[in-house]
Order: sequence, then C-alpha cells, then structure tokens
Amino acid sequence: IESGIAKEDDVKAFAGKIHREAGRLVTLISDIIKLSQLEEEPAQVKNSGVVDLQMLVQECADTLSLPAQKHGVTIETDLAPCIVKGEHALFYELVYNLCDNAIRYNRQNGKVCITLKQYNGNAVLSVKDTGIGIPKEHQSRIFERFYRVDKSRSKQTGGTGLGLAIVKHVAERYHAQLHLESEEGKGTEITVTFQP
Repeated sequence: IESGIAKEDDVKAFAGKIHREAGRLVTLISDIIKLSQLEEEPAQVKNSGVVDLQMLVQECADTLSLPAQKHGVTIETDLAPCIVKGEHALFYELVYNLCDNAIRYNRQNGKVCITLKQYNGNAVLSVKDTGIGIPKEHQSRIFERFYRVDKSRSKQTGGTGLGLAIVKHVAERYHAQLHLESEEGKGTEITVTFQP
C-alpha cells in the first residue's frame, strides 16, 4: 500500500488484515505486561481494599455482551452479593479472562453461565460454558502461559494463550482455589473459591 504496488481493489482487504493483526499484537503485549507485573511484584497482598464481586462480575458480563453476540453466545448470570478483600483491577482481570475464554471456545448458539454465591463463608465464582471442552490429557496444562489446546482455533479467535495464566497468578496471589471440570465436546466449568 505504502509503495503504491497494491491494486485499488486490494487496499481495503490489506488494511483490514493489518488492523486485525495490529489488534492481536496490542492484546498480546498487554497480556505479557500484566503477567510480568504479577510475577515480579512482591507476593504479599495489600488487603486494604474491598471488592464488590457481584458488581464486578456484572460489569464483566456487560462488557463482554457484544463479543458474545458476535460469537453467537448467550451470557446468563446468577449473582449473589459477595464482598472480598483485594484489588479491583486484578479481580477484574481474573473474571474477564475466564468469561472471555468461555465465549471464545464456545459453539454457535452456546451459553456461558456465570454464578456467584457464598458457600461456607467463601465467595465462589463459577464460569461454565457449553463449548468445545478440553481433552483430559490437556487439562493439567491449560493454566500454563502460551499453552493452547487448539492452536488453529486460538489464532482464529484472537487469543494470546496468556488469559488462564493470568487467572492462575491472580488466584495464587489471593490464595483462591481453582477447580476445573471439562468434558470434550460438552463444555468446561472453572470455579474460583475466594477465602474471606
């Protein structure tokens, strides 16, 4: 385009591809920076702040409603009031990445069910999808950075392979427990249990 070699008819298609790839790079750089900050910052947690998880999760669901529509996915929420100690920005990253993955790896006309409840004094967040599921042999590795079960699908959906690594690091920082249940072809549920 810059040198004038591209035909007039091809300019729009080339510009679209450049825009998409630039977007992927920006997302990748942003995720790498987030992960690096989580790994480098001291492990001690500043518990001075409190987070309204119910409001935060609803905010994530609202933000992701348009991408969900584009993927043909419905988001359902069932959220009980839950207050936890921590940093809003980090919890937002955790919830956003879980929900974003549930949308990206879903099926047309699929569902993402987000529930938040109190159980034994803990706040329990569950993100369940009706997507492609994760084969048993991959389940132990999905929280590793850049690990992808289906590389072709990740590139197609714009994933960076860092979302679940960020989830793991935020959960570790706040001593939250992660639990994964998945069946290939049926969907995945990731549960996060936050201690008070």
